[in-house]
Amino acid sequence: MDMQVASVVASSAPLHTSNTSPLRLLVVDDDPVHRMVIGKVGEKAGYTVSTATTVDEAADRIAQQKYDCISLDLALGGQSGARVLRGIARANGDVLLIIMNGTASQVREESIETARDLRLKIVEVPKPVDLAGLRAKLVGHAGIARL
Repeated sequence: MDMQVASVVASSAPLHTSNTSPLRLLVVDDDPVHRMVIGKVGEKAGYTVSTATTVDEAADRIAQQKYDCISLDLALGGQSGARVLRGIARANGDVLLIIMNGTASQVREESIETARDLRLKIVEVPKPVDLAGLRAKLVGHAGIARL
């Protein structure tokens, strides 16, 4: 784990307290390091974290559980993460969708357009991920979601 990852993951205690119910974050990424790091940042931001590695696994998780925030890698082992957008809109319409973007611009643009057409709240995060920026987005959303 490099210094940036270590400092962001270790910086400050989680926001969750016993007086509030935890927010739920789903991290959808086929890269185990990305899943772990994004999950740790989410935990420090006060989220209970679940993960998925494939489009099918993500679709199953989304159908079974409501999430406050979903981090979605658009390139999942040769499959497009964009395939889960309709399921997200149907089951988790008020979710904050963080699109992890390391994919070709056409795929990214089409996915973002689809997400907007589905009226999903989206934030685009380029890869490599700025972990401090990601944590700030998650903390900001946690504050809004708890209102």
